[in-house]
Amino acid sequence: MTYKFFEEINIITDEVIEQLYEGDIGILLLRNVDENVVERFGELLPQDLYSNKVVPVGSKDKGKDHVWSTTEMLWHQDRAYNTNVHPFVGLYCIAADPGSSPTYFLDMQKAYTNSSDDLKEKTEDVLCVNEVAKYFKQKEYPHNFRTPAWERAYRMKARAEHPLVQSDKHGKYYFYSPAYTITEYEEQLKEECIKDEYTFVHYWRPRDLLVYNNLKTLHKRDDTDSSVDRRHLRFAIGKK
Repeated sequence: MTYKFFEEINIITDEVIEQLYEGDIGILLLRNVDENVVERFGELLPQDLYSNKVVPVGSKDKGKDHVWSTTEMLWHQDRAYNTNVHPFVGLYCIAADPGSSPTYFLDMQKAYTNSSDDLKEKTEDVLCVNEVAKYFKQKEYPHNFRTPAWERAYRMKARAEHPLVQSDKHGKYYFYSPAYTITEYEEQLKEECIKDEYTFVHYWRPRDLLVYNNLKTLHKRDDTDSSVDRRHLRFAIGKK
């Protein structure tokens, strides 16, 4: 089967789940579904500092743990700074009022295929540190921490090494993000990979569910004004 970066489906079947697992599809979209539909795709994994399996992105109750929607988020793979990176992620839309940011997704397999031979040669067999501390140096981190001690521990310990070039049956892809990856080839990777032609932009509707390959897909969003209701739930998904 040829690789599809994005596909909208109406019915979840075992076949389409297997296509996601095999890397045949990068992003799946379902519209007008309940949030528990995400459980069809696999095991829900602990995903944040506190091992929650459901993480709110945006919240009307600012006292609860959540990821902020009011700040821009850099291109990243979720939890790339962990030794075991979540293979798949689900985003479920609760609210997306006018003025809320879309989510941008970038195909790092296509980026690798179209990148220069020079970059491919340089990055082959390179190990890179991915750390959350890099994010803090660039932007405000969009998460509220329970205590300053939690934040300090997170900055220090959220760090892992991963091959810069990885592969599946459809070929190689760059496991790189401007948010977390430390590499001497950063400027060339940005120049050759972060392009509109590799990017899919999703404008949310309530009850949308997107499930995507977190290893070869980057994503980001813009800031959303605090007066705009933009709320999602994030899920980390492992294979059944």
